[in-house]
Amino acid sequence: MDVKAKAEITISRIIDIDKVTRYYLLQSSTATAPSKPTANPPGGNWKTTEPSYTSGSTNTLYFVDLTVMTNGSFSYSAVSKSSSYEAAKEAWNKANNAQNTADNANGKIDDLQIGGRNLLLYSANLKSGYYTNIYDTADETFKGCSVLKVNHAWQGIRPYFNKHITERNVIKAGDVLTYSVYAKTDDTKEIDIIMLNRTMDNNTGQGTIRGNQGRLKLSNDWKLYSITFKVTESMLSIDKGLSWFGYESSESTSSGKYVYFACPKLENSNKPTDYTPAPEDTEEKIETASKDAAKTATNYLKGSEDGLVVGNMEADTLGANVKVGSDAMEVRNGNTVLARYAEKKVELGKNSADSVIELCGSTGKISAIDTSADGDPQAPTEFLKYLTFESTYMRHQGCAIEIDASTAFANTPETEDQAAFATFFARSGINADKDHTALLELDATCNKDGIGSHITAYTDEGLGGRITLDVYGCDINKRTSITIFSPSENYTPSEFLNRYTGIEIETPDIIKCIHSSTGNAIGVGVGNGGVNRGLHDEVAGKWQLYSDETDLYLGPPARDTFKPYYTKGDKIPCEISTGGYVTGGGNQVIFSVPLSKPLVGVSAATASTNNGFRGRQGGKYTHGSSASAYVKPASYSCYVRESWIEVRMTIDKTTNVTNNDAIGIAWSGYLTFS
Repeated sequence: MDVKAKAEITISRIIDIDKVTRYYLLQSSTATAPSKPTANPPGGNWKTTEPSYTSGSTNTLYFVDLTVMTNGSFSYSAVSKSSSYEAAKEAWNKANNAQNTADNANGKIDDLQIGGRNLLLYSANLKSGYYTNIYDTADETFKGCSVLKVNHAWQGIRPYFNKHITERNVIKAGDVLTYSVYAKTDDTKEIDIIMLNRTMDNNTGQGTIRGNQGRLKLSNDWKLYSITFKVTESMLSIDKGLSWFGYESSESTSSGKYVYFACPKLENSNKPTDYTPAPEDTEEKIETASKDAAKTATNYLKGSEDGLVVGNMEADTLGANVKVGSDAMEVRNGNTVLARYAEKKVELGKNSADSVIELCGSTGKISAIDTSADGDPQAPTEFLKYLTFESTYMRHQGCAIEIDASTAFANTPETEDQAAFATFFARSGINADKDHTALLELDATCNKDGIGSHITAYTDEGLGGRITLDVYGCDINKRTSITIFSPSENYTPSEFLNRYTGIEIETPDIIKCIHSSTGNAIGVGVGNGGVNRGLHDEVAGKWQLYSDETDLYLGPPARDTFKPYYTKGDKIPCEISTGGYVTGGGNQVIFSVPLSKPLVGVSAATASTNNGFRGRQGGKYTHGSSASAYVKPASYSCYVRESWIEVRMTIDKTTNVTNNDAIGIAWSGYLTFS
């Protein structure tokens, strides 16, 4: 017997990434940017060591990434400028232009080491708005990163996909991304973590991303965990895009134990590299280092026990300078203080009695006047020295101006007729008789026409008091005044033009209260009349009477607001039982619908069916209706009358109908006005 044998051998070859090497090329900024290398290694001046920035250098640093596969094939990334090198160059130039040498700038900048590009912003401190689900942070750091600690399942770090990726347009569909994070636990049991994506629609899973790892077991030591996935169009879309990704979900820990996460990184690669912050984060640090270096300028800064002095320290004599102390800041000339700013006191013109303070391009100024040389023995000492305010025009914008005259005569002997007053005036007079009078007067006059406006606040023992706003010198019919009048008990009505106790407002036009942003107004017409927008009950907090662009509404305090009429566009339901008559061979039923409110601006109406029509005539239901069934009319026609609507229904059936006879009607429908 023959024996046959058969064997099969399957040989497969898997190609993977062997290594990724970054090369750097430093050359003159004026030289043409280098092309992508074609050989492995690239040759020329390409180096694997990143050069540090040299102070004053204007060169440009380029880099390119070489990816070598396990089968020996290779490829290069696009040639790019080093953002950190450019930022360092800009920082040095800023410090040099500020005329200072940054003693510690190079140290700060040299400490900034940047690895592979991290697409996650603010990954070290997990800035709010870019990450979510941040429950608690530990009292430690790892690789310069804040450490998050969690103790329940479904807690971890959630980077917002749109904030880091979509809005910045840094990747495209088809790119391969690797997300990595450091994790550990202080629990004695093993803790599982998983990584997944979540979509924006109901937080449903885009898919649980595990690769070949499955669930991962945490240890007590920091280890790097990662997952690689390909970007899809769905991930980048608005409707189905990722809301967050790479979420580390742990099972709950034992009591008092935690899972710790730190240093998340997302990179455009199919394998993880060690943690580095995003270049944008590093540029912020470089800018901060530059600002710190500028603060250490030696030519214009000098510290002492009294504070920090800012001035030209290279001059033979210290001139204008600023001293910043623990309790105040002083503007000085040498050691003479010209101005002092403290927490609760500001001094201008200090140690200079004849100083002048100019304001807003010399539009106005403040100066001091000393009258003590006049030798007036009766003048209060408060009046010997005073300030003058000089300006062609002065205007105050704000809530109020308060003038306190209570201490104006503090050093004068006490008298029976003690008084305090303040006056603004173009002309004034004081009653020197026994009557005691107080007067505040503002006056503006046009000399050409002899007209003007006048505001008077007047108080008199015998006549009471009033405040008057008056326009004079023109037709009495155009006179505008506001008067608040409160006479004494001895006042006779014949005095003061027979005015009465109370408040008078006189105007030839409309008094308006106008909203500052919308322009809507409440107005009261006087003289020629006006339009009232509405009346509002401030106590009840609702409108009593108001109108919009077309309609008027009433709103009593105890009811909801209602419109007291019907107008075009209104649609009202009708459930009516009434009488009518039959015509048109029995097919047409005519009846009237009375209205509870008048019609305004309505010339036509249309009817439509809700439930429909039921009719009774001669003890029978008509037109196919019954006690439990409505008939829907085929068509309607309506006619607007004084206070009702005439409705004509056309019905296909004529069952149990006598033409030109009365009929009982039950109708369920709608009326729409136009």
